[in-house]
Amino acid sequence: MRGNPCRIPSPNGATGRRHDAAVSSGIFPAGKVLRPARAGPMTGRRNLKSSLRGRFCADPMREFDRLPPALRQWLAQAHLPWSTRSVRRIWLRHHLDTTEALRFLERAERATLARDTAKIWGKTHPQAKV
Repeated sequence: MRGNPCRIPSPNGATGRRHDAAVSSGIFPAGKVLRPARAGPMTGRRNLKSSLRGRFCADPMREFDRLPPALRQWLAQAHLPWSTRSVRRIWLRHHLDTTEALRFLERAERATLARDTAKIWGKTHPQAKV
């Protein structure tokens, strides 16, 4: 077919059941111009390439199960969506001391919530500590 490949030909020059069915059912009026889906080498493969470093977690449940019970309990009841990897990193940074890691996580979560509260509801909110 010559010309614009996205143009549905008018019924006069149309051939094929697919076009006839689309036009007769009212899906596409005769002579309607369609936009191409996406031209170029990435056709049909959106968001598969990125300059960001890939994030890989082989088995997140296994990582969760490898944490000490106290950290698992805190993570299950945390107000923010902490990753198991970050909690494990904090625990290792505090030399496997669970109570010290829990204190650090509590302080970090409180500070983050206070900062977000101030941004969302303003500095006059009772829980906004800037």
